[in-house]
Formats: sequence, structure tokens, C-alpha cells
Amino acid sequence: MTFRTRLFLALGLATALPVLALGLVVRRTLATRAVADAQRGAAEAEEALTVALEGGRLRVATTLGGLARRLAVDGRMPMAALGRPDALDWLGGVVAESARLDGLDLLLVEDPAGRTIATTGPSDSTGVGARVLGDVPPVLLRAGAGRLLVAAAEPFTVAGRQFLLLGGRQIDPEAPAGQLPEGVTATLDGRVPAGWRTVTEVAVRLHELGDIPAGMPGSPAARVVIAQDPAPYAAARRSFDLKVGLALALALPLALAVAGLLAGSLARPLADLAREAESVDLGRDGAIFDTGRSDEVGTLAAALDRMNARLAASAARLQAAERAAATGDLARQVNHDLKNGLVPIRHVLRHLKSVAQEQPERLPQVFLEREPSLGDSLAYLETLARNYGARRAPTGRADLNAAARAVAAEHAGRPVRLELAEPAPLARADEVALRRILGNLVANALDALEETPREREGVTISTAPAGDTVHCAVEDRGRGMSRDELARAFDAPFTTKPGGSGTGLGVVRRLVEELGGSVRVETAPGRGTRVELTLPVAGDAEAPA
Repeated sequence: MTFRTRLFLALGLATALPVLALGLVVRRTLATRAVADAQRGAAEAEEALTVALEGGRLRVATTLGGLARRLAVDGRMPMAALGRPDALDWLGGVVAESARLDGLDLLLVEDPAGRTIATTGPSDSTGVGARVLGDVPPVLLRAGAGRLLVAAAEPFTVAGRQFLLLGGRQIDPEAPAGQLPEGVTATLDGRVPAGWRTVTEVAVRLHELGDIPAGMPGSPAARVVIAQDPAPYAAARRSFDLKVGLALALALPLALAVAGLLAGSLARPLADLAREAESVDLGRDGAIFDTGRSDEVGTLAAALDRMNARLAASAARLQAAERAAATGDLARQVNHDLKNGLVPIRHVLRHLKSVAQEQPERLPQVFLEREPSLGDSLAYLETLARNYGARRAPTGRADLNAAARAVAAEHAGRPVRLELAEPAPLARADEVALRRILGNLVANALDALEETPREREGVTISTAPAGDTVHCAVEDRGRGMSRDELARAFDAPFTTKPGGSGTGLGVVRRLVEELGGSVRVETAPGRGTRVELTLPVAGDAEAPA
């Protein structure tokens, strides 16, 4: 994903997320407010219900109190208590008139036995007055289907006997609390409008008018269900969701357009800087990243200019150092190879000098005997000089045994032994390169034998064919190398000998790799070193080296 795309998306999200977050917060606030409104409406409905029921009971109780006082002092009441028909007719008329005048829907008188002796309603309501009197207000009476009354009872005494007045005022089962807050209803019959949500329920006491046997348990409980209409809040949520959606629909495209412009204004100069960076050449100098801007992009361009100048200066110093290092490395290699090539010449000259001093008469004969060694050494040095002048050393069919014998002859008088396979293995290599390789390895091995008690065991050069490759090994029983020395042995310059150039093994590895071969070293401190060369075998079509 490109920087422009990431910036575009980031700015778009930076616009959309706050709108969504604000919408969620406001929506949550609306929900919280709806719950609070529901709780407040329920509390108001419960309070209105309590006020309505208690107010109705107090009005009924007030009416009953006045009537009870009248009956308690009326002289005809004892006769009604005794069951005299004329007195009972009188009492029935008083009850009916009082109910009509005071707006009671039920009014009855019970004798001490709980029998109804006068009533405006059912006559089979034996014991109801006593139950209402002993219950906790508010108390409701059910008088037939659909008739609910808020009731009260009032005792009075006639001739030492206690009578009861029971009265009730009818209420609407679907709205027992009268006027309630908008969107809230309270119902005694449990029938809540479709879709409304029940908020709370209020327990009341409910009695049925009728003949209930004495000793029956107390009055049963009833429920006043308070419910709320969720439609206004649902409509408010839908309206708010629509407004948030419209805000997003308007803000998001605008934000994306602004994001595209900002992303382009930032991405274009960065793309220009990237193209300039791709064209950086360490040989170039100067301010190639100049954008003419004074903002952060301009600061970045100036920093890139300074970095480019430092890189150019560092590159110049590095190239100079590489040229010096290459020249020094080449000089060390030439010096090392020349020393190896001059060793046999030095040995021959020392031998001739010794003969001239001790046996001068044998000097001509010894010179003729050693002349081939001098000629071979000079030819080796001349070939070596030609190879240094060439881009790559020539390859052909080189005799490993011949190269091993030539190197052993260069170190005549030193403990160098040969273990050569017959027929002679032929490698696809240059003979001079082989002599350089073996000469370096034998020289290192002889140096490793010095100052060791096993010097007399000498150095062994062995050859062997191996299918598509040929092997040649140089082994000594000298001081050997530690693991750390072995890890650095092929790095030039590295040496463990005083006055050593440190290029021998590095030259060996480079020459072997140029010939397509490999080098393997086995060594241990105090046990000596074995260096094994693996070279490609020469084909029949290879020209002699």
C-alpha cells in the first residue's frame, strides 16, 4: 500500500470516526434519557395511582363515617338490628339515598354475624366488610365482571353490638390512576396496548363480593401494571440515526476529497525526491534534491543534499583506499610469489658457493648438474610474470605429479616426501598456478615444522584421482592452528610467523577458486595441518598446460 493511499485512508478515518463516536455518544445519551424518562413516568404513574386510590378511599371513608354516626344514634336502628321488616325497609332507603347523594357505587350494612341487612349491591357478600376493615388499604372490590371499586369499611355500635358499613366507588380498570403522563398507562386487568413495554407493577389487595365462608384466608393480591409506549423513543432514535447517516454521507466524501488533495500535495514531492534518490551517483556532487520548499519536505530535501555530499566525499576516500589496498595486496602477492620462485635459485647458488670453497675442481660438474634447476626456476618466474600481466591465468592439462616433483626439487635438502598416484592425475589447470599453490602450501608447512620436535618427519605431498576430480594434499606434523587461527587463515594479511607476509593461504584459495576447485583444511594445535585441494579433472580435449 502506497504512502498516498495510507494517508488518504487515515484522513478519511480521522473524519468518519469522530462523527461515528459522536453519534454513538449521543445515541447512548438518548437511550439513557429514555430509561430515565421511563423511570420517571413509572414513578409518576405509581404516585398518581397511590393518590387516586387513597383519595377515593378517603372520600368513601368520610361518607361512611358520617353515615355511621347517624345510624348509631337513630332510634330505628335497634329495630332494624332485630330484623323488623319496617325497620329494614327504612335502613335500605337510608343506604340507597346516602349512596346516591354521596356518589357511592356500593353501600351495605353488615350485622355482627357478617350478614348483609341492607345493600345497594349484591346481598350475598357475607363477611366482606370485616375482611376489608381488617386489610391494609388501599383495598379494591370486584363486583361482577368489569366492575372495580375502591372500598372502605366503618364500624359503629348499636345497643352494644358492632355493625359495619362497607362502601365503594367504581374506578376504570384500564386507567385506575386517572390522568397519567403522556405515553404511560396503568391497568388493573393486565391488558397492555400492543408494543408497549411494562415498566413496573404495583401490588394492591382485591376482594370479590360474594358469600365467602367464615375462616377463609385473607384477601388475595392483585397487580396494577404500569406500561410505557416506546414508540416516541424509537422514532427519536430513527430520526437521530438518519441525521447521523446524512452527516456521514455529506462529511465523508468531503473528507475524502480533502484527504486526496492533502495526500497528493505530500506524496508528489516525496515521489520527486524518490526519483532523485534513484538517480544518485556517488560521483556527483551538488544540491540535486532542492525543492524550493520551506516546510518539512524542504527540510528533508536539504538533509538529502547534505547526505549526498557526504556520500560523495566518502566514496572518493573509499575509492582511494581501495586503490591503495589493491596495490598493496598485489604487491604482497608478487613479493610472496617472487620469494617462492627465488628459493630454489638461492639454494643452487649456496650449493655452488659451498662447492667453490670446498671442492673448486668439482664446480663445473656441479654447475652442469644444477643448471636444470636454475633454468626451471627462471622459466617459472618468467611464466609468473606473464600470468600477472594477463587478465586471467591460462588453463590446460596439468600433471599434478610433475608439479609436486618440481616443488619438492625447489626445496632440495628439506624433508619433503612425495606420495604420488600412478598414472599421474591430470587437472584442468595451469602448471604454473599449480606450482604457486603447492609452493605456498609446502613453504607454510616447512615453516610450521621449525621449532618442533617432529621436524624430521617432514612434509608430505600426495596426489590421487577421484572420478570427475583430482585430489592433492600437503600435510605436516607441525604446530597446527587453533580454531580462531583457522577462521582467519585465508584472510590477507594474516600470519603467525615473525616477518611473514600473511598472503600465502589467501593466494592459494584465490588460485584454486579461479581453477574451479575447492580447499579443505584439517588442523589441530600440536598435531599438524592437512590442506586438501580438489580440482576438476582435465578432459581429453584439454591442451597441455
